[in-house]
Amino acid sequence: MKNFRFLVFAVATLFMTATFQSCEVDLCDEVVCQNDGTCNEGVCDCTTGYEGAFCQTEWRTKALGDFTVNQQCGSATYGPYDYTISVDPDDPLELNYDGMENTTTVHFDFTMTGANTFNVPQQTPCTGCLSHEGTGVINADGTITITYLRSDGVTCTDTLTK
Repeated sequence: MKNFRFLVFAVATLFMTATFQSCEVDLCDEVVCQNDGTCNEGVCDCTTGYEGAFCQTEWRTKALGDFTVNQQCGSATYGPYDYTISVDPDDPLELNYDGMENTTTVHFDFTMTGANTFNVPQQTPCTGCLSHEGTGVINADGTITITYLRSDGVTCTDTLTK
């Protein structure tokens, strides 16, 4: 009888051990994070420049396309102008902002700093132009607002609408 109790105890212990071990689930087993993202308890932690459930979307894709631009520089208004924002193929955080203002070709480079924000590093966007530097935000409605300081001390705001 003593051996029978021991046998029942041993079988019950093995059953419970197997049951509890089989309940451990690897939450990342079925999760495939893209663009060098890593899975942490079933959720992708994305590398800088990417977002989405599986890190499948570049931040900058929200800013791509053709826009109508209206400018406010100090008390003066300019525009509308047509601009295009495109990707820089060499860096997933970089954007190119190109357009015409009257007869002048204008080019800016932007660097994404967050999922909806970017930096406009100091640069001269065209021959004979003042230098500019500032920041921008991609708004929830798809418009983009860029605020920058020109080298003459005037603050400008560009409003971009698709």
